[in-house]
Amino acid sequence: MMSFLESSRFQKIVFAGIAFLLAAIALFNPFTLSSGIQDVGGLLVWAAVLVFIQGFRRSSVRERNSAHWSAFITLLFGLLLINAELFVGKAVYVFAIVLFSIDALRQLFAFARLKKQGDPYLPQLFFFIGNLAVLMAILFLRGKDLGWLMAIIGSLRIAGMGIEILSARIGVMKEVGEDVVKALDLQDYPEIEKIAKDIEENEVTKASIDRHWIIVFFILLFFMHLGRVGFDRSSTGILSPFVALVGDVVIALVIGYAFIIPLFSFFRKLFNPFEKKIWIWVISQPVA
Repeated sequence: MMSFLESSRFQKIVFAGIAFLLAAIALFNPFTLSSGIQDVGGLLVWAAVLVFIQGFRRSSVRERNSAHWSAFITLLFGLLLINAELFVGKAVYVFAIVLFSIDALRQLFAFARLKKQGDPYLPQLFFFIGNLAVLMAILFLRGKDLGWLMAIIGSLRIAGMGIEILSARIGVMKEVGEDVVKALDLQDYPEIEKIAKDIEENEVTKASIDRHWIIVFFILLFFMHLGRVGFDRSSTGILSPFVALVGDVVIALVIGYAFIIPLFSFFRKLFNPFEKKIWIWVISQPVA
């Protein structure tokens, strides 16, 4: 049971399930008493954050970049709907058409590249068709009720992101060496693959140890909060240390996923060509 909860399949099901739930809420938004396209925009922003975070867990640089571009476009669309009242006339339609056209072209280029390389390309084809369907809906339903139109478009967009999550390949610890070698485009060098495999085996061994230390750190942090806020046996006194602990975890995750990991990924991508050349130079040197 524990192995399934830690598996990439379970992670994808959880993230995709949240996305489908957001899509359902967006679709039924016009039925609510406080319906408005601003609410749909807020759901799109949450979906963008979800995919942005999940994108860091994908196995290849290409899939991570695809997830982050998808999240970025969805974020822009969500912010557009939240601030729709600031736009005049048909500006909302124009911006929506521009955003979905950009995403459609991105998926079309990805489809062509993957097909040429002989890699699986059906997800990109379906996403391209989905973007075309959204564009057709905007063009043919323009002038109709804006709330219903944006609810349908927003729901389709979020559901498409959920399908993308399900079709994506999640990186797992046992495949980390292979993923790193592919990211550096060094698959043709058995020596480097062996080094990566050795590092991977060491990381797999250390993973359970690191997990235990994280749990110990959480316990210590909880007792630190307990000593700070007290424990007076009331409902507030009992919940306060837990709330403080959860707040610390959330802040740490936000800092990690919003700042540290994107910064690390940027510099890693920036220095990838140099790192590749250095590795090739190292293995080309004669062994003493």
